Amino acid sequence: MKNLLIPVLLSALVLPGAGQMFNREKIKGVALMVLFLALSVALCVLVVFAVLPHIPRDGSTMSYLEVQALGTRVMVEKGRSIEATWWAMITVWAFGILDAFLGARARARANAPKK
Repeated sequence: MKNLLIPVLLSALVLPGAGQMFNREKIKGVALMVLFLALSVALCVLVVFAVLPHIPRDGSTMSYLEVQALGTRVMVEKGRSIEATWWAMITVWAFGILDAFLGARARARANAPKK
């Protein structure tokens, strides 16, 4: 049971692909890590380039209501791209967890003593 839980927790809490690395599925683990990190960078770039044009350049601060309006404006303008990237990240994360469990279970069955 413990050997089934470790890869699941690694993929869920550390990084998708870490559980696959624990299960000795290195290519799949690296692929999941690279994909998740690429999606993370893409999300950050999307948000930064959506927010950057609306930030005041004269050094003034924005009030809470202005920041809230900026968030609304960004989601209206770029919300679909941001949301699609977010859902892709969640899908890779969930796949990593499920695949880590299935890989650990298959490895446990292969290493189990024959009756």
